[in-house]
Amino acid sequence: MLCAVLEKKMGFALNVQDIYVNVAGGFKVSEPAADLAIVCAIASSYKGLPIGDTVLIGEVGLTGEN
Repeated sequence: MLCAVLEKKMGFALNVQDIYVNVAGGFKVSEPAADLAIVCAIASSYKGLPIGDTVLIGEVGLTGEN
């Protein structure tokens, strides 16, 4: 669903991409506060721009609000 938000709100053509999300250490992420970090990681990879030394915490709603 996070990819759908990026497609709709940012205009990214992610439907033709293979997207895999891996959490370091094999932890399971059930906390919605990880949404923003995942969205930013996908956007960073798509655009080819590094995020840098940043901590991102926040839930992303289906309409793109955080």
